[in-house]
Amino acid sequence: MSNSINSTDLIIQKSNPTSPQEIIILLNSNETSNFNKFIADLRNKDPKIKLIAIKGIINMMKTLEKERIRKELIPYITECIEDEDYECLIELAAAIPNMLNYIGGKQHIACLLKVLEGIVSSEEQTVRLEVFTSF
Repeated sequence: MSNSINSTDLIIQKSNPTSPQEIIILLNSNETSNFNKFIADLRNKDPKIKLIAIKGIINMMKTLEKERIRKELIPYITECIEDEDYECLIELAAAIPNMLNYIGGKQHIACLLKVLEGIVSSEEQTVRLEVFTSF
């Protein structure tokens, strides 16, 4: 039997919640903190930090509910397209097909249209090509 402790266990032990409701509140606040940090990284002016965040988009989506992804995360992703950093755009283009599973499937693809539009309107041909080769 392993004695490994995950981050959730550490959060719970550190805060000493006394009820299941307190545990849920604690875990939700940690999720919100991670989300806010992720969004700050997406908005960061440093292209290296932004690229790392974009590479972690799918991992962030795995931690969020589908509706929250569509209503909160996708608008930030759309906003990050405006920077025209080609390396970031290429990474984002490669991630789009994988996003379908996390937004709720093909019936919700409309929420990705602005992201796709921003990428395919890039002046850089390699960025536009990445979208088409990713699907």
